[in-house]
Amino acid sequence: MSHPSLEPPSRKDIEAQLARLLASDSFSGASRSQGFLRFIVGEALASREDQLGGYKIGLAVFGRPEGFDPQTDPIVRVEAGRLRRRLEHHYLTDGVEDPVVIEVPKGGYVPSLSYRSGIDAPPKPSGAGLDGELEEALSPRRRLAVGALGLVLLFVLGLGAWRLLRPDQPVESIGGSEATYRPISVVVLPFDYATDVDRHPFLDDGMVEELIDSLAALPAAEVVALGSAKRVVADQLTPREIARSLGVDYVIRGDVRQEQTRLRITVSVIEASTSRIRQSRNYDAKLENILDLQVEIARDVASSLAVTRTADFERRLRTSGERSSEVLALYHQATQLRDPPSDPVRSRLAEEAYRRVIELDPEFAGGHAGLAYVLGLRSWWGLSERPQADSREALQSARLAVEKDPDFGWAQMSLSIALNVAGDHDGSLKAALRAPLLSPSDPYVLAFAGIFQAFAGEVDAAIPLVRSAIRRDPLSVRTPVRNVAGVVLFHAGRFEEALGILEENVRLGGPDGPHMAYYRAGSLARLGRVEEARRELEKVSDFPYVLDIQNFLSAFREPREARELWDSLESVGFDPEAVAVARAP
Repeated sequence: MSHPSLEPPSRKDIEAQLARLLASDSFSGASRSQGFLRFIVGEALASREDQLGGYKIGLAVFGRPEGFDPQTDPIVRVEAGRLRRRLEHHYLTDGVEDPVVIEVPKGGYVPSLSYRSGIDAPPKPSGAGLDGELEEALSPRRRLAVGALGLVLLFVLGLGAWRLLRPDQPVESIGGSEATYRPISVVVLPFDYATDVDRHPFLDDGMVEELIDSLAALPAAEVVALGSAKRVVADQLTPREIARSLGVDYVIRGDVRQEQTRLRITVSVIEASTSRIRQSRNYDAKLENILDLQVEIARDVASSLAVTRTADFERRLRTSGERSSEVLALYHQATQLRDPPSDPVRSRLAEEAYRRVIELDPEFAGGHAGLAYVLGLRSWWGLSERPQADSREALQSARLAVEKDPDFGWAQMSLSIALNVAGDHDGSLKAALRAPLLSPSDPYVLAFAGIFQAFAGEVDAAIPLVRSAIRRDPLSVRTPVRNVAGVVLFHAGRFEEALGILEENVRLGGPDGPHMAYYRAGSLARLGRVEEARRELEKVSDFPYVLDIQNFLSAFREPREARELWDSLESVGFDPEAVAVARAP
């Protein structure tokens, strides 16, 4: 039976749709989302929509006490974001033919209740072409076991996450049921530029980075980081080889040509497993309109992938469009420079670039967040000549980033880092939990969220986060993702795996420092390889800077986890004083 799209659904149809949603795979085991949805729909049916505020929901659904402040306690806002994603997932998968659509528009908690429009209904997987591949992507392929704290993050991390370093081993799922959804995986390759292009700085990496960031705002798309994309281009891999190397479904390629004052760009969406071109479109624009062109390309690519263009996606495009191409180009250059954080030259250059970004556009959250990251890690790792001042400025910059854009995941993660350095572990953990909800495809956000959860003793919740980070950036060697994975595995008691990935990072030429040498030594000690552990400790004095191990361990919210590393090192004769003496001139 069809209904005019403007006709309000009957109470009977709404209640039937509510029951359908609560019984769906998207809401399986999600008691908080179930309670949230049941309450707001019930209030709407009772004509009490005008009373649906954060305070009332906090009391009725989440058991908050009288007088609780929804501005300082984000439980309702966070759970509303999860609820919206669960609803979107349902209507993209099992609910593609549901007659009634229930949504929770951003900016409030009053549900939108409507019959599905035949025009707007998403396509049903048919087993052919892109739709058939989407149907395959939605099959029950991977399951995930996570700790209690990690349950709140599972949906935004891909709803069918993968197994860290052990993809061949089955793991349990939430509530015993299988995850039934895997996002479409995409890699955007660096664009190929003709030699006659008078390249604007934004054309180097900025345009591709902005396209990656925009697509990453789509819950149905998992986007590989640019560092790994550059590796497959350097290796001259074909789309099929890229599919095997990165595990992606689609490859996005672009060719840029210039004709006098105009740019002509061809962007192709390629099915990686077959090398078949799904879509290829030509774009023509003046150089000064390049940001408008980038927005148009992002929307076209999202449409080609048959994924819904969500409010978060459109917000990301608007945010990008508010910046100048010069600012975005400089911001992305700084981001490329900031790692490894232990490299003082790169760190200083990144700092200067981020300060210039702030000078050019003080309203851009990215500049403030990047500066907070550089200064925070420099202070934490003992690389700063003025640690207290850097720590204070990092916190100030992070708070400014969140103030400018509270929905920017990297702003929240920079705040988590800065708060941790300042000794506010509870505040740091809260920001770390929020960050991946906002930027679920950012490997940095996922990795740091994982390590701060491990420092808080929630190791089971940390593992799916670092697993997600590795999948999104499997080939980059300059990022700290492998080191973070090794740290988390160490605190999970998986010492053999921890040692393996930490040593692999060294072999690949990844970032290294005294803190990683300590973790390698600690892993060897736990494995009973005492002499190797002692030799690893001897290498600590070879690094160009001293790490205050006690200051490093002060970042741990859970003292038990800090003792795990300290006791491992002490068991093989670790003496921090001896390290300092060995480095003395």
